[in-house]
Amino acid sequence: MAYGSYPGGPPDPYRQQQPVYVAQPDKSYVGPALITWLLYYVGFWLVGLIVNIVYLSEAARYARETRRAASGVGCLWALLIFHLVMPIVLLGVLLLTGVGAAILAAIAEQANM
Repeated sequence: MAYGSYPGGPPDPYRQQQPVYVAQPDKSYVGPALITWLLYYVGFWLVGLIVNIVYLSEAARYARETRRAASGVGCLWALLIFHLVMPIVLLGVLLLTGVGAAILAAIAEQANM
């Protein structure tokens, strides 16, 4: 066989092997969102917050790699927003209630004089 010759002739450029794309199953973060929710409510608020951030970063990496969003990411965002805003609101209500009680106590004290 001579150099540069192919058995059966040269390859046909129109009959080349086509790339095969393997579809990955969609990833769901509903289960991790449920685990995160349980961590928040069992009393491990800080652990739930950390786990929530880790799952959100994993979901962002998955979305970058596959160019499609995974299901359940909205649940993780809702948990994060709710559990960051709720303690701030609760602290504000407690402070306002405490300030309001102090003002009412001062008014009552002045009225008794």
